[in-house]
Amino acid sequence: MACSSSSFTLLISFFRAGFLILSVSKQVLSN
Repeated sequence: MACSSSSFTLLISFFRAGFLILSVSKQVLSN
């Protein structure tokens, strides 16, 4: 259970990082 929770937290942080990079690249492309 602890391993599952750990991988779930890692997955969420990975998605957040990807979303942040995507929004930054969108701003760079629009400028």
